[in-house]
Amino acid sequence: MLATLVYAGLRISELLALPLDAIDLAVGWIDVADSKTEAGVRKVKVRGAMRDELATVKADATSRQRLAFPTRTGRQVTPENFRNRVLAPAIKRANENLVE
Repeated sequence: MLATLVYAGLRISELLALPLDAIDLAVGWIDVADSKTEAGVRKVKVRGAMRDELATVKADATSRQRLAFPTRTGRQVTPENFRNRVLAPAIKRANENLVE
């Protein structure tokens, strides 16, 4: 999730609503159709490390999975949960690594 957020430049809401079928690794694009604004609807080039991460996401997906990054029950992760359970721990770890 973090690699896609950082390398693709997606908003958190775009990342969490990203359909699995919007990721086309064959041609190397992510189709961002669900955006905050009309100007945010775009295609994002998939490059380097992000391609490897997204290939793993697609390989691990179930046949009924709709979202690229769902909860365990298949629902959309809320922005609050993402910030508290993914982003905050990553920031904390990064800050600890900076101190070291």
